[in-house]
Amino acid sequence: MNLLKAHHGFRSHVTFLDKVVWRAGVQISYLAVLSTQLSLFSLSVLLYTAILQERIGWVGLWMVGVVALTPLEGVCTMYSNILRDHVNKKFDVQSKVEMGVFIVRLIANVLGVGGVFKFYRSLQSGHSYLPSDQISL
Repeated sequence: MNLLKAHHGFRSHVTFLDKVVWRAGVQISYLAVLSTQLSLFSLSVLLYTAILQERIGWVGLWMVGVVALTPLEGVCTMYSNILRDHVNKKFDVQSKVEMGVFIVRLIANVLGVGGVFKFYRSLQSGHSYLPSDQISL
């Protein structure tokens, strides 16, 4: 009888540790999502500066960064949803909203990369959008 009680206590202890580990995984995945979003924000500031100064190298860096970080954000978002759903034992509304927002942002990123790529090509071909220094009288 005591063996069964001890075994039951061990089982509940393992279940408790299992939940703690899963919840820590959820928090780590949230941290990864937040880190990718902050990196994308800093890349957007870099793009804004690159457009104002017409620095073609920075525009190329932005394109590489966005193409690398957007899928990483998607994987981290999906992973956090899977972990949270495993802990909660159900697929909640928050998961659906997060994935919906990510899909909208993904479409906006694809359109943004297309527009920036056109700008990048026009800079490569020699067009300048900066005002000229010549004054005509």
